Amino acid sequence: MLAENTDVLNTALKVGLSGPGRLHDLCVNMEAATPGEIKSGGVGMKIYTGIHPSPFGETLIHINERGICGISFINKENKLAREQRLYNLWPNAKFIVDQKKTEKVAKRIFNQTNSNAPIDVFVKGTNFQVQVWQALVRLEPGTLATYGQIAKAIGKPKASRAVGGAIGANHIGFLIPCHRVIREGGIFGSYHWGVDRKLAMIGWEQVKREG
Repeated sequence: MLAENTDVLNTALKVGLSGPGRLHDLCVNMEAATPGEIKSGGVGMKIYTGIHPSPFGETLIHINERGICGISFINKENKLAREQRLYNLWPNAKFIVDQKKTEKVAKRIFNQTNSNAPIDVFVKGTNFQVQVWQALVRLEPGTLATYGQIAKAIGKPKASRAVGGAIGANHIGFLIPCHRVIREGGIFGSYHWGVDRKLAMIGWEQVKREG
């Protein structure tokens, strides 16, 4: 697959998701936090949270006025636990449980309702991390890339290890599709929310891609 899809990957990274052949209408706009927002830790920011079903298990979704700022998956063994990653990113923000607000987002993402409006995501990261995440959202659904290919795509071909670190820091699962990145030689590698879930996402996308 890697050998066959090299050209497809390079094209997708340049032009993004476009054309009638794409998997769905989920076009992602990414906005990064400002230095002031990072320094304040989210003072004055309201983040709404909710838990919803998805094809890949229960999903914890965080949104604020700028867009989706967190998507994580809850495993059965830690169902009562909450994803701490976003709380650590924005320690001074106010978190509010609001299932109605987040339900609309969950339906748009996982039911893939037809809409021409892009989905806005709001990220907190270094310039390098944001570059990597932007490359990920341009990957065509149903395709795979290696860490080295992502490094080349952002103009840093020797930064494969750093790309792995940026992927591990991704706090918006599925929409920033780190599940589409594998190791050289076709090894699937680890995944923050479990390798089984990563395999399920890859298989789900490839089946839909093939119709």
